[in-house]
Amino acid sequence: DTSMADSQREAEERRKILAAESQKAAQEAHDRAVQEAKKIADAKAAREAQAEANARKAAEDKAAKDAAQKAAAAASNEPVSFTASAADWASAPNFSFPTRAARRASSGDTFKVVLILRVNKQGGIDSARVAQSSGNSIVDKEAQRQVSSGKFRPFTKNGVPVVGNVTLPVTYNVP
Repeated sequence: DTSMADSQREAEERRKILAAESQKAAQEAHDRAVQEAKKIADAKAAREAQAEANARKAAEDKAAKDAAQKAAAAASNEPVSFTASAADWASAPNFSFPTRAARRASSGDTFKVVLILRVNKQGGIDSARVAQSSGNSIVDKEAQRQVSSGKFRPFTKNGVPVVGNVTLPVTYNVP
């Protein structure tokens, strides 16, 4: 009987040992799976953080480049050409036919002079030169004098005020 009881105890102990080893192996497998999942999650978080850092750096680089371009444009006095239709008068000059020129003209005649204006960053007219004469020097000079009393809204390029050249046709009808 003793030997049978010993055999059963040994078998029971072996089953307990096998169960414990099996439980230990299962726990180790679970721990490895948890560690692997943590590594994958950490790697994913690192990739996302790197992508976010790259996006932030790209945005900062673009902002710095835009700021540099605006600063360069603001510092530049190189004129940019604009059409008369792009010009917006803040204070339009009064173009009236000069009475001194009326003596040499007939009623109903039309004089057209084309001026090129240099407009500063504040919208003031720094200079006016005749690009195409009307054929009457008095009319040409008077157009230059009259236009200098006007003021434009500043011309902008990329949101920054710039020096501009404007080609402006001025037409006078003889009264």
